[in-house]
Amino acid sequence: ISAGFFWRPAGDWWLGGRLLGGAAPQRHDAGALTRGALSLEVRRYFMLHTEANRFVMGHVLGGAGAEVLRMKDHTLTGPSFSAGAGVGVALSPTLYLGVQYVLTFPVWTGNDTDPKVYASYSTFLFHVTVGF
Repeated sequence: ISAGFFWRPAGDWWLGGRLLGGAAPQRHDAGALTRGALSLEVRRYFMLHTEANRFVMGHVLGGAGAEVLRMKDHTLTGPSFSAGAGVGVALSPTLYLGVQYVLTFPVWTGNDTDPKVYASYSTFLFHVTVGF
C-alpha cells in the first residue's frame, strides 16, 4: 500500500512525499516480511513522443527517505535512496494515471543480523497522482 502527496511548483517538475507499507509471506518457517518506508520524491514528467498522443507521458523520479524491514527474528532500519521511471496518461494538468518501477537502495544502519545481511527492493506500482 502506498500513498503520496505531490506539489507541482513549476512546469513538469513535481515534489512530494510518499508513505509505503506492506507485509508479505515468506517461506513457511520464516514468518511475514514487513516493510515500511517514508520518502521525499522529485519527479520530472515529459511527453514520450511530441507528435503522438500528447496525453501519454513518461516520468523519472529520484527520492531519499527512511526504511524499516522486519523479519521473523530481525529488524533492519536506515536511510534509503531510490530511482525509478514510469509511464501513464495525463487525465488533466494535475491528474496522472500510470505505472512505475522503482529501485530502492537502503543503507542499513540498524542491522541486528549476524552475519550481516543486505536487502534492496524493486517496486512495481499502479498509481494515480493528483497534484495541486
